[in-house]
Amino acid sequence: MNVKDNMQNFAINQALKYIEGNPEENLPKLMSLVDRFTPEGWYQSQ
Repeated sequence: MNVKDNMQNFAINQALKYIEGNPEENLPKLMSLVDRFTPEGWYQSQ
């Protein structure tokens, strides 16, 4: 695995652990963070 793949795996695993801790409180916070780093309307259709 290259560095990019390792960083993506790490970030996803950390996000899942964060959500599992307190999903009702942490999921909106995580989605706010995702909104900052994704293009406008990126997941709007879902």
